[in-house]
Amino acid sequence: MALWTTRFASNADGVFGPVISVYPQGSPPWVGRSGIFDRPRYPTGTRIEAHDTRTGNALVKADWFRTETPFDPSLANTGGEDYDFFVRIKNRGAQFAWCDEAKVYEVVPFECQRLIWILERHLRASALY
Repeated sequence: MALWTTRFASNADGVFGPVISVYPQGSPPWVGRSGIFDRPRYPTGTRIEAHDTRTGNALVKADWFRTETPFDPSLANTGGEDYDFFVRIKNRGAQFAWCDEAKVYEVVPFECQRLIWILERHLRASALY
């Protein structure tokens, strides 16, 4: 409901909220302390740019999915499909807002807590910017 309310209050095309990482019992203590999975947060109503968007907690006007190919299949194995989509619609005039009350929680699997996975992920992500 919070995303919906913020969408109408801000007249944004997309509203995004925080995705809070949860670490299962047995996770290495350094992973949570490192902040590596923490994402930026903003006051509700803040206008944000495409680099702050993700599909993990989003409400986007349906019209954008009708006028733009949502996810580029060529990015399926490397990641970045959501970032690519949001950059394209931002370039066509979409406005994005943040809703800090719309929290969701995401368990970070053990596989993703391995140092090699983290390094490879950041290397792939750096190629997007």
